[in-house]
Amino acid sequence: MHLAHATWPQVRDYLEAHDGIVIPLGSTEQHGPTGYFGTDSICARAIAESASESRDDILVAPVMSYAPAQFNLGFAGSISVRSTTLIELVKDVVNSLRPADSAGSIFSTDTARTSRPCAAQSMTFIMP
Repeated sequence: MHLAHATWPQVRDYLEAHDGIVIPLGSTEQHGPTGYFGTDSICARAIAESASESRDDILVAPVMSYAPAQFNLGFAGSISVRSTTLIELVKDVVNSLRPADSAGSIFSTDTARTSRPCAAQSMTFIMP
């Protein structure tokens, strides 16, 4: 189930029966002169979708496409947020979906750099 393509009653029913939530974490940063800004987000979404294809107990949240990328700010179009901002945003998203507990939340990303700030907060990741 994809959160963006579901109604609130569908999500309510899902969350009453399941606790699997995958939140794809990507970034918006340059990937060379011919690479897409959305590469990390596209990959994180693909990982989340792959995990959900074989199971009906995974809710895939929209991609969070902002991450620490200060080293890329010299390239037009790159967007960076502080690690602390990412951590707080992730906590807010998890608490919005699972206010009682976040034990079922898993994050997908294609790069360890994106997951490092959140992994330090004992968050679980799936990576290729």
